Parts: sequence; structure tokens; C-alpha cells
Amino acid sequence: MRVGLISLARRGGMVHFHIELFNALNKLIPIVAIISKSASLPYQSEKAVKLLVDTGDGVLGTLFNALNPFTWYKLFKILRGSNVDLFHVVAPHEWNPILGLLIKILNKPLIYTIHDPKHHLGIPIYFLISESIFRKMPNAMIVLSKQGKEQLVLDGIPAEKVFYIPLGIYSRFAQMHPLNVSQEKMILFFGRIEPYKGLDLLLKAMPDVFAGFPDWNLVIAGTGDLSPYQPYLNHRQIKVINRYISDEEIATLMQQSRFLVLPYIEATQSGVIPIAYAFARPVIATNVGSLGEMVLDGKNGLLIPPRDHIGLSMAIKSLMSDPLLCESMGKYALEMSQREWDSENIAHSHLDVYSNVFRKYGSIE
Repeated sequence: MRVGLISLARRGGMVHFHIELFNALNKLIPIVAIISKSASLPYQSEKAVKLLVDTGDGVLGTLFNALNPFTWYKLFKILRGSNVDLFHVVAPHEWNPILGLLIKILNKPLIYTIHDPKHHLGIPIYFLISESIFRKMPNAMIVLSKQGKEQLVLDGIPAEKVFYIPLGIYSRFAQMHPLNVSQEKMILFFGRIEPYKGLDLLLKAMPDVFAGFPDWNLVIAGTGDLSPYQPYLNHRQIKVINRYISDEEIATLMQQSRFLVLPYIEATQSGVIPIAYAFARPVIATNVGSLGEMVLDGKNGLLIPPRDHIGLSMAIKSLMSDPLLCESMGKYALEMSQREWDSENIAHSHLDVYSNVFRKYGSIE
């Protein structure tokens, strides 16, 4: 079986997910990567088959190209020329309904990995419309948490069409070892800045934290609008990197940090957690969505109630004041993720889904 692995995301966590899955699957079966022209993906195999799609620049460019009939024609040629037996779309994108329609014309089975069965706060209306249309098209869906499967079933998707496969460990990051980087007294909040990620709660907790730990720093790293948080950011112990963070910089920040904090108001799962675990860094997270499936309280991190900045402050101080506990949690995080989220196991689980779907919906031409 030859599979077309599609992600039109240009950067960020969806790209990381795509490359980790591609590298794992490419060791087992023929895989064709159909990706955005502007995405930079470091494939492990120099023989990796990559088909590039010009999705346009920015939101307006993406939407404008989607309305251009010539775009559809070029995309159809790319999909048809891939000569695959089954397509697997692994990331959300405004163009996914177009992909779904063209794949149906080709009469090929379609699988979709849904990262967020329940949409986050602040999602643009055009994306919600696109996503609602596309979710009606796949022959099967893959979700990254048990709670995600429960949510889709509650939404009316037949349980036999939904497959749960864990997110997996992002081991590629741990293979990046910047020279002369040592661990510091540093707390890391990493990722795209969005309202649902609860940065305001973390910033409300930090004055109490800093009062007892004047030699520690909080680093906030990622793209997004920080204007709502400006009153909190003028503290000498808070350092901000408000831009796109390269993979090499991510590796450096992970190595410098003692632990990460995810004070999310809501969540499905988080791609930040497997990156942290790959560096043996524990995580403090709010018990929302399926984060409790990833962060085992007292073992590889700490879970706190959402919207509780006092509880968050207490959890942060508990790890700051106990370096041995922090280190042991980090070791458990690494061992657990290597054992339960191993990329080879994740790849074999995907092969099982591919085989199941192809038996039901595939055809030999």
C-alpha cells in the first residue's frame, strides 16, 4: 500500500506532527508527502517523495488561491500524480474541503486526523465553516486522545469510524543538542499565544512566585498577540521571545528550562508536552481536555484545576523548591513517553488503521 500523507500547514505544531509521523511511517511503507510549498520539513530520508502545493501567502492569499479554478486543477494533478492507494490528511487547513472533494473524485479512501474535536476559543469563522464541511468527508478519523474519541462519538460520528492513536513522542527535537547549553533556573511557557492557553493566569501567579525566588526567570516564547498581557510583562524576571521559534531554538529553550507550564483554560491535547518529555522536562498543566491523559499528577508533572492562579503558584513553587523531585519527574516523563509513545508503535498503529480502511473502501486499479 502506498499512502499520501497530506498537511498544508506552513509551520508550528502541525508541521512537527507531520514530520514525526512521516519519518516513522517511511521506514515501513511507501509514503508520499503532499505539503505546503512554504513549509520547511527535515525528512530523515533523502529519498522521501515530496509533492509541493502553493497555498498562497497569509490568510488572504490562501483564500484567494482557493477561489481560483486553476488552483483546483493544479491540486488535482498533484493528487492524481501521487499514485497512492489512500490519502491521510493530518492537519486542519482552509483548503481541506477542496482536498476532500478532489480525493472523492479520484475514488480513493480518505482518513483525517482531528487534533481538536472541540474547537478552541477564538477560532475564525471561515475556519469553522471549512472544518465542518471537511469532517463530513473522511471514511475514517484518527484522534490523539481517548477523550477526543468520546467527543466525536457524542457529536454523532459512528464509533467504528473513529480510531484513537496517541500523539507520540517528538524525539527529533531531543536529537538536537546545542553546544554549551546548560540547565538554568528557568520556567518555560512555549507555543503560539492564544486566549485559551491561559497566559494571563500564569502571569497573575508569578508575582507570588518571584517573591520567594528572585534568582529564577519565566520565559514566554512564541508568536501571537501579547498586548492584553502588557501590564504583567515589565518584570525583570520575565523574558519574552514574541516571534516564530525555530526548531533549534526550541531545543535550546527546552535544555535551559527546569520545567514547563501549560495553564490552559481548555485543551484537547498539546504537542508541547511530548517535546518537553523528550528532553526529560516535567510539565505543570491544568486538568482540562485530555491533558490528564498526558500529565500524570505526581509522576511526570503536576495537574491543577483550571483558572486557579493560586493553585498554579503553589505548584510552580513546589517544583522550584525541590530540584530532586523535578529531576525524577523529568526522568519518568522521558521513560514513559519512550515506552508508551514510541514512534515505531505509533507508525504500526497507523498501518492497522490504513489496512482496515483500505479493506473497506479501497480498490485496486
